[in-house]
Amino acid sequence: MTWGGDGTATQFLATQYPNVEFICADFSDKLLKSGEEIVKEMGISNLKFKKVDWYNLDDIRGEFDGVISLQTLSWLSEFKKPLEEIFNKIQPKWIGISSMFYDGDISTKNEVLEHIMDRYSYYNTYSLPQISKLCQDFGYILASSKDFDIDIDICMPKNKDRMSTYTIKVDQNEIDKKEEFVKRIQISGPVLMNWKNIYIKKS
Repeated sequence: MTWGGDGTATQFLATQYPNVEFICADFSDKLLKSGEEIVKEMGISNLKFKKVDWYNLDDIRGEFDGVISLQTLSWLSEFKKPLEEIFNKIQPKWIGISSMFYDGDISTKNEVLEHIMDRYSYYNTYSLPQISKLCQDFGYILASSKDFDIDIDICMPKNKDRMSTYTIKVDQNEIDKKEEFVKRIQISGPVLMNWKNIYIKKS
């Protein structure tokens, strides 16, 4: 199961792994309907869509081997309740999450208001040690974590009143004194985007 809007990323996975059954879950009827229409046009038979409330997974208990969450967790108000729902009710063998995390024992709760659009959203960064502790409480382990290092330049947006990601190059040699190479950090509006991919599995 993936959390995936209209299923753009899940469509790619479904075409790469035709023998695997995928469910793309979201709370938006509009996005789910759009995804169903796209998949029908593409002729993808191993991908279905389901309306799901991440804070209440009673309807899909124990149905899936794995769960993938792409760019979702940091946009929820907190991480404990959503992950506990997965641990308790789906009980998958593994979970893959792409979101914003920090290696140290510090979390940030960023509440972003784009005034011109009157749009409010979270851009939270969660502590990996705290994620690890929660996993252990439910019989899982945080098996791995990897930075998402982008290898292309993204220009700063002309409109500074909307959240939009761009990159800035930094000399990594100045940071860790290793051999010289350029690292791109990602920023959206006033927020540093600490993207990581993490892998959780049953202990």
